[in-house]
Amino acid sequence: MPYSFDADGNFYSQVPLAEKYPVTLQKKMQAGHHWNVLAQMEGDRILEALEGDKTSLYVDGTNAGSSAFRQGFQDLLTSYLVTKGKVVLVDKRLAKLNGAYTVKYKMHVLKHGGKDYAPPAFWVTNVRAVTAGQQNLPDHLYGRLTRNTETELLITTQVTHEDRLLVSGSRLYYLNNGDVENYSDKPIAAVVPLAPSTGIKVVNVD
Repeated sequence: MPYSFDADGNFYSQVPLAEKYPVTLQKKMQAGHHWNVLAQMEGDRILEALEGDKTSLYVDGTNAGSSAFRQGFQDLLTSYLVTKGKVVLVDKRLAKLNGAYTVKYKMHVLKHGGKDYAPPAFWVTNVRAVTAGQQNLPDHLYGRLTRNTETELLITTQVTHEDRLLVSGSRLYYLNNGDVENYSDKPIAAVVPLAPSTGIKVVNVD
């Protein structure tokens, strides 16, 4: 038994007790626009870290699978870096020959075993009071009703050169449970060689 009471009725435990974290905020991916917001945030962080460095970049999004988010994020990040004046090479061999820095990103979809949690009751009450008689909620109020989910996205963006890690940062986002397919990499199907065709010989028997 991990916990019990002593002779004086005082509670004590042989293991640490679970404690909730203080209230914090975590953003939720709700639309493709948020992918662009993320790409700009990561691009600004890279540019700030490499300020004054004129070395060209190569955005490497290759991996064993390819999700809609991975492809979209690579395009959005590449476009943003170019608009900010960075030289971005698209050929990996050429990038290596020119000593370009490699921008790469890793992503993990996290699935917890809990359930969705409704927003605090006082938020709902206040929003209903403010928006009484209105058909739609204003965006700034609707955002307060965003539900937590048991599905999250962890994305890490890094800039490397040879064996050096120049920039690294990670972010966590909530995902709608129904949107997981957009973030899940699918393995590239192996090419299976076709079996040699079997010829059929017709013999005329008298």
